[in-house]
Amino acid sequence: MPQNFWRSTREDYNALSFLTSNVDNCVSSIVLLCFATNLFFICQQLLNSMRCASNLPRRAARLSLSPPSVGRAIDSRLSQYINDGWVVQVSDSRYSHSGSAVQMTYFYVSFSYLILRTVAMALYAASVHDESRVARNVLYSVPAHNYQIEIHRFLVQVATDNISLTGLNFFPVTRTVLLTLAGTIVTYEVVLVQFGTTSESSSPNMTEFCLYLTRSQL
Repeated sequence: MPQNFWRSTREDYNALSFLTSNVDNCVSSIVLLCFATNLFFICQQLLNSMRCASNLPRRAARLSLSPPSVGRAIDSRLSQYINDGWVVQVSDSRYSHSGSAVQMTYFYVSFSYLILRTVAMALYAASVHDESRVARNVLYSVPAHNYQIEIHRFLVQVATDNISLTGLNFFPVTRTVLLTLAGTIVTYEVVLVQFGTTSESSSPNMTEFCLYLTRSQL
């Protein structure tokens, strides 16, 4: 191909690179905000689900060990125990089962939508970087007898430029950002679960609640 073709192609690539840079200057703050909010809500929902799953067998064991007088003291619908600002609610089993089913359905639907939205946003934003690398494979396949100075300049520019959307220039949005997000979520979940396990020892438990009700009946 003539040299003018590679020159015009490189100029078109420069125009697209300049356009991507301008778009990134406008939407980089929005990209950072979207990734931050998605990461926060994913960690929050995972932490709440882990806490609910760990508290269900513990509560069942404590209720099975409570004396009969305590069971009579608890209202069949709803009773509240206030101790040092903590409120413990005990509801009827029929309402708890229906409420738990609705909560589980809402959790799975909302969490699946949140994961799908995060993955779709990351892949669509990373497609800008993927498309910028397509020309590199074409330039590498040019035969030696057709190699020109314009091809060399074009190849150097494609290989060295990092054309992608960014999160306020803190990180480029590529496909590897999904692995980074997964590692960050796992790290924060481990820290939050350990912190929650440590703080549970200082909060009032169901045993103290049963002892309080037993003493009030005497």
